[in-house]
Amino acid sequence: MNESFDDVDVREPDRFDDLNSDNYESLASLGDRLREERNRQGFTLDYVADETKIRKSYLESIELGEMDVFNGNVYRRGFVKKYLGFLGRMDLWKSYDPILVENVSDKKPEPQPALGDFTPPARGFRKGSRKGVFLLLMAVIISAGWYVWSNREGLHDEVVRIQEEKVAEQEKREGEAKLLAARQREIAAASADLASSDISEVALAGASVDSAVSSSPASVESDIPILTIKALKDSWIRITREGERVFGGTLKAGATSEVEATGLIHVIYGRPETLSVNWNGKRVDPSTEGAGPVHFVYSSDGTQKAITSDEAEALWKEPSRSVSAEKADTEEKPAPVPKKLLIRATKGDCWIKATRDGKTVYVGTLKKGDQREMDLTSSIKVIFGNPTAVAVSLDGKDAGRPGTPGRVGRIVYETDGSVRDVSEQ
Repeated sequence: MNESFDDVDVREPDRFDDLNSDNYESLASLGDRLREERNRQGFTLDYVADETKIRKSYLESIELGEMDVFNGNVYRRGFVKKYLGFLGRMDLWKSYDPILVENVSDKKPEPQPALGDFTPPARGFRKGSRKGVFLLLMAVIISAGWYVWSNREGLHDEVVRIQEEKVAEQEKREGEAKLLAARQREIAAASADLASSDISEVALAGASVDSAVSSSPASVESDIPILTIKALKDSWIRITREGERVFGGTLKAGATSEVEATGLIHVIYGRPETLSVNWNGKRVDPSTEGAGPVHFVYSSDGTQKAITSDEAEALWKEPSRSVSAEKADTEEKPAPVPKKLLIRATKGDCWIKATRDGKTVYVGTLKKGDQREMDLTSSIKVIFGNPTAVAVSLDGKDAGRPGTPGRVGRIVYETDGSVRDVSEQ
């Protein structure tokens, strides 16, 4: 009868086939005693595995008396001894020790397979893969890009704020220089008048003025209302009196700006909720008009009110001429059509300020895609915070770039279509 390999019961010899039944019973009974001790102390296998760093499956095998799962007698003896020490039952080691020693000494050699070992040879050391480094680098680049993209609005607002502060600071310096020059001219003119006039009359007039001032200082002070603005946090404001800039920029936390209402005062509050405002000694709250920017005007008669941005834009424009005067001009000769100055934000946001005859025509930030058109009835000076972000045209014709990258541009547009760069003046 021919027999096939399928009919033959082939079984790999167990490492503990040569042990007598007493040893098996001893390992199982010892494992039961360990399990009972563990349960008595209230420990779970997961807890013991975490404390001893022995796998849970190995602990289960020790409690079942199955030692074939361990790869070598050294591990069997070491794990059993560590488990006994954790439970405080080292007294059982005298029972385990001869059994585990006997397992090694009586162990039969494992038969070699007839057809050879098909286990692939172990690989040697390999060089580290560059793929992991590349993936890590890509992850860093993507994370950095995502961070910049998610914070683009905050970064953009910060850039615009810095541009506005630089322009406001430069304008303040220019205004102070002009004011100083005007005062010097007034002093020179007054000196010339004094030299040519009668000294006695001048002395008499001076004495009368001094007596008048000293006699009623309180009345003079009480007649002029005072606007006091204190910053609780950093806040941008702009104060204009009769069309002349008094203050413009960020008022630092704790700083105070005070101005007398000798004329009509116009104030732009960037963040009104961060300011403490007193008008003529009384507390007023500009944040009642909502989030900034908000516009307020204060009069020399002690009144104050909120206005819209359109009203603020027209506040310092020249008064319109009477209808009769315009009609007379049209009868004499046809009025020339003024050129149109068009400013478009094509590449980004740009803060601009346009003035005509020393008065503000427009001030604000043009967002990308926005545009502003102005009649060129007289020459207009425009300050560009970001000149490379805008395109300027006169009656539809390109007027050239209004400045150089990275610098504030100052351009004067004349009624005849000519353009002058006054950035260096």
